[in-house]
Amino acid sequence: MRSKNRSNPASGQSDITTAAMTEDFDSMILDLAGDDFTGLWEFVWGAAANVPKADPQALLDRLRSDVELLIRTGKLRLYRGTRFTGEQELVADQDAAALLAVPANWAPPEVGRDHLRVLTNEATP
Repeated sequence: MRSKNRSNPASGQSDITTAAMTEDFDSMILDLAGDDFTGLWEFVWGAAANVPKADPQALLDRLRSDVELLIRTGKLRLYRGTRFTGEQELVADQDAAALLAVPANWAPPEVGRDHLRVLTNEATP
C-alpha cells in the first residue's frame, strides 16, 4: 500500500498520464529484482514502456521514491559493482537515498563505471 505522504511527481501531467504514473511500480520493481540483480536503468526502461507519454523526470522521481521506500521497508537491498561478474557489494541502507538521488546511477553504466543494482531480500543470487 502506498504511503499517503509521498509526493506525486506525476502532477502537471495529462489526466491519462497521471493515472498511469500513480499506479504502483512496486510490482514491476519487485518482479524484476526477484530473480537476479537488476540495474536501476532497467526500471527506467520498464516504466517508460508502461507509461510512454510520461515526463522522463517525473518517471525517474517516482521510481526513485518507490525504490527508496522498498529499501527502507526491507523488501529490497541495494548493491554497487563495477563488473557484472558477481563482485557487487551491499550498500548500507543509510547510504541508499544519497546514491539513488544521483541521476547518473539510473542510466546504463559505461564499461568499468560503478553501477547500482537491487535484489529482493527473498532472492538468492
